[in-house]
Amino acid sequence: MRTLKFDESDRRKVIAEVEAHFATKLSQVGRFKKYLEDEQGRPYWVLGGYDDWHGVSAEMVKKERRRQLGGVLVVAKRGRTSIDIYAGDLQQMVARESDLSHTQTGDYQFNIHIRGNSMMVKEISGLVLHKLGPTHEVGLPIVAMISKMSDVERQRLFKAMKDPEGV
Repeated sequence: MRTLKFDESDRRKVIAEVEAHFATKLSQVGRFKKYLEDEQGRPYWVLGGYDDWHGVSAEMVKKERRRQLGGVLVVAKRGRTSIDIYAGDLQQMVARESDLSHTQTGDYQFNIHIRGNSMMVKEISGLVLHKLGPTHEVGLPIVAMISKMSDVERQRLFKAMKDPEGV
């Protein structure tokens, strides 16, 4: 089975929701897709994934350490059919970057834990992100389409998904 990934389509959906929530327009900083800023130059890191760990590049941390503009850390947790979005204080993460795990390439990783409407970063005690609005449903048109298929059509589809060359 294919590993599920938080893709650029998911990131665009999350960015749109963050822009609506904070009533701002975000633009990419340099070549970083995860590193954005609003019209006033306030930074937003938009991270996402299916799992409970996330990573940021050492270059992003270094750049933000120089800027020290505050900012917003956004972490989206993607499920099979939904995305939950959480936001908190970016500066708290940057200030405590030494508490984060390092990869072999020098980048940073951290783990999250969700309890109710709060997301905690395990490596940085006190860093809590709060859920932005309701859960965002995604992928439902496909679910609706499959539910309308006959059993024979569903079996054919699932067989094709397992072995696309055998169809």
